[in-house]
Amino acid sequence: MPAAIEFVQNHPLYGLAAALFLAFIVLTIAKKLVVFALIGVLGFIGYGYYLHTRGEEERMPKVNVQKVIEKLEDAAEKAKEKAKDALDRE
Repeated sequence: MPAAIEFVQNHPLYGLAAALFLAFIVLTIAKKLVVFALIGVLGFIGYGYYLHTRGEEERMPKVNVQKVIEKLEDAAEKAKEKAKDALDRE
């Protein structure tokens, strides 16, 4: 290692070339990572849009709330009557 450092100190042009080559490699890798991240983000956005727009009726069925309330009230009345009958038998 000391020989390499001494060589670069004696020949600065080689040091400059090595630094430029290293910078080129680092920037190329950074550019690839940015492109990869951008593709990933666009993919997630597209998938979210797909999930958002596809068949909301299938995921959230329309329910008549008034009918559900009436059925619950009828069931509660029947349960009260059965409980009353059970208590009267004792």
